[in-house]
Amino acid sequence: MARLSDITMGEARELDRVLSKSGLTAEHARAIIRNNDLGRIMVKALMAEIKKPDEPTITSYPDVPVDYSIRSSDDFSKEFDWVSDGYREARDWQRHESCRYLHFIGKRDVAFELVHYNKIMTTEQVLDALEAKGLRPATLEEIVSFARIHPELQKEFPIVGLGSSCRCRGHHFVPYLDWDGTERCLDLHDDGPGREWREFYRFLAVCKSVPAKAEKPEEAGEQHFTVRISYELPPFAELNGTVFDWASDLFSDTYTWEEHESVRGRVDRTPGERSFLVKHFKREMHSDEVIAWADKNGYRVATHEEAVDFAKLHPNLQRQFSIVALGSFAVYDGRRYVAVLGGGGAERGLDFDWFGGRWSAHCRFLLVRK
Repeated sequence: MARLSDITMGEARELDRVLSKSGLTAEHARAIIRNNDLGRIMVKALMAEIKKPDEPTITSYPDVPVDYSIRSSDDFSKEFDWVSDGYREARDWQRHESCRYLHFIGKRDVAFELVHYNKIMTTEQVLDALEAKGLRPATLEEIVSFARIHPELQKEFPIVGLGSSCRCRGHHFVPYLDWDGTERCLDLHDDGPGREWREFYRFLAVCKSVPAKAEKPEEAGEQHFTVRISYELPPFAELNGTVFDWASDLFSDTYTWEEHESVRGRVDRTPGERSFLVKHFKREMHSDEVIAWADKNGYRVATHEEAVDFAKLHPNLQRQFSIVALGSFAVYDGRRYVAVLGGGGAERGLDFDWFGGRWSAHCRFLLVRK
């Protein structure tokens, strides 16, 4: 280890300047000279400070409206001067595990943190560092919404959203905002294993401990749930008396259930967790209106199997209001009938109703995130 006497005269003058600027006076220096213990304490404190991890620069951007109905297939050409073709070509968009609890729709105000580490880091290191700060990476919907409110910021430095990723042309990509000198760009950046980010990148993040604020939550008519679905309908004898207090004969082996055209072939029947929305429109609705709203907002209508598993985990919800699952039907007397979780009284029932009728303003609809 080099000794203090090894520093140059120029370095000594710079050290004197820095210490003086930091508040070290001539009296402090003489006290250290007279007392070796003070010198050891000062050096020990200095070494402890040096060993501290570098603190990032974090800039806050509160109350940014985020549109969670944004999809990768949207036409972004009116919002950016240049958009990567990958947004049209990419498949299998996913959220980072820290963002998978997000089940928002519509607009919400979000408080963002723009984080600058000012050093080369891998994606894994960035995600770990964000986690240590109680932050999660921003998703595609969030980074696009952020750019709408702060369009000039990406001209200063590229901004990355590690909360969403996709596969395109055999590679793994994440969205980021950039500036090529003349155009604002919505680009995709290769994020393969071991990917390193240069020191000039910024990372858009959201505080995990502070949920996004819903726009008029008391008027939203929305409840979000995560439920594990088996896609194995219990035998009718179990449905009628065990899972529910009673079940209609329409759920017995006598009748065949089919998926509605809007979801046919699109339901991933692999057992696992699904994100549900119980939607209340607060007005009378036709089935086709519900299906259209769900599709426009990134949802699909639930099947009867999904409704049964949902009711197992949330058995008391149907005591408050009827919950309709429009994603599958059985034909009886030439009419299509769909599953309804009912039970306004003491008993919970697995009931059915006509698909072609007009649904009461009191009904809720069970929807599944696509």
